[in-house]
Amino acid sequence: MADVLDGLDVTTLRDQLSAIIHKAERNKAFRDDTYGTFRVAAIDGWEPFCTYERHCDGCLTRTVKRAADDGTTERVTQYYHRFVVAFLIAPTVDMVLAIEPILSADLRDDDVAEGRHEGELTAALRLIDQLHERYGGLIDALALDGLNACGPVLTKLTAYGYGGF
Repeated sequence: MADVLDGLDVTTLRDQLSAIIHKAERNKAFRDDTYGTFRVAAIDGWEPFCTYERHCDGCLTRTVKRAADDGTTERVTQYYHRFVVAFLIAPTVDMVLAIEPILSADLRDDDVAEGRHEGELTAALRLIDQLHERYGGLIDALALDGLNACGPVLTKLTAYGYGGF
């Protein structure tokens, strides 16, 4: 798993996902497997793994307590990656539309980083921009969890003509 993740390029993955979805749409793969002509994508956070030892420059970090070999509690650094993922929801097929990494403090370009990791909401806003750019009107609405059902996200959905629930 680690070898696969080391070589993972999110930009290439985005391009491949987009090409697959557009080809499937051209081949009418979604016509019989959506709610009429209404297409909904769900957005949610995903943390595929965490580790205490192996890590890369893009890893997010957190300090956790765990039991040491002698029975005491120790504080250790845990390394992990998190993503925000968009799925096309259909009765029989759920397909990944896009994936956006949650960036570590070292990889953030903005001025407000202040040494903090990015949050799921910030990555979700980028993901919505990406969905609109790559898929446009293929998506009619987005299903959001409680974290994403907020002013900035709903404003962006309205600007792009998407529904939200």
